[in-house]
Amino acid sequence: MTDVSNSSHPSRSALRPRLLLIELDYHAEVLTCLCPILAERFELVLWTTDKIWRKTSLPAELFVELLIMPKKYPVERFWRSHEHALLSVDFVYFNTLEKHFGFFAGRKFTCPTVMRIHNTNASLFPFASIDWSLRNACKFAAYMLWYVLLKRMWHHRARLYRNMSLLMLPSEGVVARVRDDAQARGFHNISDYSIPFSCLGDAQPAVRGDRIVFAVTGSVDARRKDYDVLFDALSALKQSRPEWRMEMIFLGWAKQERAQTILERFCSLADEQFQVTSFRDYVSEQTFAEQMARVHFLIAPMKLAASHKIHQEFYGQTKISGLENDVVRYRKPVIVPQDYSLPQDLNRIALTYSDGRSLCDAMITMIDADRWQVLTNRFEELHNYKRSVIAANFYDLWQKLEQQKMTYAQPLVALGGRL
Repeated sequence: MTDVSNSSHPSRSALRPRLLLIELDYHAEVLTCLCPILAERFELVLWTTDKIWRKTSLPAELFVELLIMPKKYPVERFWRSHEHALLSVDFVYFNTLEKHFGFFAGRKFTCPTVMRIHNTNASLFPFASIDWSLRNACKFAAYMLWYVLLKRMWHHRARLYRNMSLLMLPSEGVVARVRDDAQARGFHNISDYSIPFSCLGDAQPAVRGDRIVFAVTGSVDARRKDYDVLFDALSALKQSRPEWRMEMIFLGWAKQERAQTILERFCSLADEQFQVTSFRDYVSEQTFAEQMARVHFLIAPMKLAASHKIHQEFYGQTKISGLENDVVRYRKPVIVPQDYSLPQDLNRIALTYSDGRSLCDAMITMIDADRWQVLTNRFEELHNYKRSVIAANFYDLWQKLEQQKMTYAQPLVALGGRL
């Protein structure tokens, strides 16, 4: 068993509360961004898996306790081995929890607890969000039999969620959309505040050269992106502004034959005025950063309908896209679908579209008179995305929960109403 305890912090700080972060499923990139931020105000204890830890680039010295669980190691056994460290904390934050609901519902934390939810429909409205299509039939039958009926996952998850001090949804935009429905289902502990997954980076604005450069981030995948809308917009843009010199970057892995077909279609638009750049191999973090340094703005031709296991989700409505992290971290203005609900602060650096024509118009607006530069300058005003402010806000959240003298199963009256 791999168990790393950092002994360079032998004693508890009187001023810095001890925060336990639990990540047992997949979000290594969130840990990489979030842990250094929270370390400004908290002593950190991390409980994660060996696989997730190896995907992060975090130094062990960042944590006062680093608890790494080997592959397929029983959660119950690991808990028993480290129970003292796991319970000797002042605050518990579940960054992702997709299983082990019955186990955690049976644990009693005496300090405030926060559960981060990434897929709101699957987590809070499991029956109402089922995808009843025929293509989902086999997966549905197996899932319902094993997870719902035999393991009683929905029952244990709802019990655990109602016992949390707060449920933290993907973004404040998602909270605004689903709070009433969640309360109707008995979840009265929805947090008004959603901690950002990333903070403002130090990236400098791209230099205005002889070409305007814009990018679509993420893998080239027609299941997730609406390339027809993007193609129509670019065709109209070239026809409307034939003199503009532009470059579009597909900033993600085009790793399948279908992806190559998509790229070939866009390359048919290429000429001396319009260049298309893409990557046939995995895009490393370094390559991503180097390309983003050239980019003036981002385009998000998202298909909002998504799926999680047997459930339907919707980007910007019940979950968020990783694009938001790219926007904040690299300080890039963005064009998003009009039905994608950004956090209110990010609306100030975004334009929206509804179809190919309106996407073309948004691109013209972004490029004309260097509007992208005006929006880029607004990132300095995004106070709540600054590293020190995120840490302070999360610390304030803990203090409010402490002031209410919360215990594991009590409801909270604070933070803008009854939660």
